Amino acid sequence: MMDTIGKILVLVFATMALLLGGLALGIYVNAVDWGWRDPRKAWYDPPDGKKEPVNERVASELDRRLVAMERANDNRNRALARVKTAQDALPAVEGKFAENHLVYAAELKRLENAPGKIEVKEVELKDDRIVLEPDAATGRPKLVVPVPGVEKSYAAYLSDLAARHKAINETGLAILDLSKRSQEITELLNGQRDKDGKVQLPGYYDLIEIEAALQRKLAAEIEDVQPLRVRAILEAQDLVQRRQSLEKRLRELGDK
Repeated sequence: MMDTIGKILVLVFATMALLLGGLALGIYVNAVDWGWRDPRKAWYDPPDGKKEPVNERVASELDRRLVAMERANDNRNRALARVKTAQDALPAVEGKFAENHLVYAAELKRLENAPGKIEVKEVELKDDRIVLEPDAATGRPKLVVPVPGVEKSYAAYLSDLAARHKAINETGLAILDLSKRSQEITELLNGQRDKDGKVQLPGYYDLIEIEAALQRKLAAEIEDVQPLRVRAILEAQDLVQRRQSLEKRLRELGDK
């Protein structure tokens, strides 16, 4: 057991030694170039056709950091120049903030609650840039372009919308009333029937059909009775003629 543990430890330490040795060798070979008396070269064998100089120098880490420091200082100086320019321009515009705020607030109030017909304008653009008022220090956009189709404030449009909704609701109620009335008239015309189609309450069409059937039946009966009526009329006329003849004979016989 102890031999096995010893062998494992030897293997572990040997592996670590190899890794650390490789790391040390890599650090030595690829050491950071902080600057040498003779600077490093990009290559040692000049390629074919390369002109003088036959080689390129590689900047050391110190040179790189010096260049980076110089660039940082240049950027700092440029930023400070811009800050100074902004600070010099600040007193000219810082008093305009409140004025612009009041103008914007008044414009928003007008667009929101102005009564009657108003004129709405949008920002003027020139070369895809916002055109400012003549006093450029204010930084206030120039409103000159009328917005087509907008003639009222937001509150006025809301009022119109409410009126339209009210009219729509009233029209809907009227349509509902007409629909109910139409349904009632339909029931009066067609009557009421159960699910099997049997008439529960006859409608006007049913009554008309019944009346038409009765009239057809009556016409048929009249047509059947018409010969008897003609015969009775003829018999009555014959009896009247006989009576008249008898009355004439009685008068001839002296009956007063």
